[in-house]
Amino acid sequence: MWETLPICSRFSNHWYWIFADIDAGGLPLRLGMNPLLVHRRLVLTQRSRYALRALIFIARQGGMAPVPISAIAADQKLPRKFLEAILLELKHGGLVNSFRGKAGGYRLARPAIQISFGEIIRLMEGPVALVPCVSVSAYQRCIDCFEESTCVIRKVMLVVREQTANILDNTTLADLSIDCEAA
Repeated sequence: MWETLPICSRFSNHWYWIFADIDAGGLPLRLGMNPLLVHRRLVLTQRSRYALRALIFIARQGGMAPVPISAIAADQKLPRKFLEAILLELKHGGLVNSFRGKAGGYRLARPAIQISFGEIIRLMEGPVALVPCVSVSAYQRCIDCFEESTCVIRKVMLVVREQTANILDNTTLADLSIDCEAA
């Protein structure tokens, strides 16, 4: 007789639920990872911080002329290859446009006032919710929750998500591109 049991495991600074098919003797036959994140650390990744720094730098340049990747990397002291991968992800996410040639580079796809930190962080990290049961875009019922409607942890985490999202969604590149240094 096989049964599927959830096993919590740490993988790449994130916690995932791993489902194992167990035979009658209790030995695992097959493992599979649930692609939805169950718990993650409360810290922005280096990738997200570099993306924010690069976008703030591009926003500071005025917007019309493309900014060469070499200028971004040199000014912000970012590894060029890593920055190339980040900018490609930002391009696919619709936040920057790229231009080829001698005068090529990157510029914002929209005015800086229309690009929020929330949009950038969601593109780079995924949902901003700390627990899956309060996520707007990746909702998943918590496995260990008895009753979602009366769960006090969920109620607190909902307030945290709403306030965090409010701050991130109301802070734009334009707000920070003038006032402070990117790093």
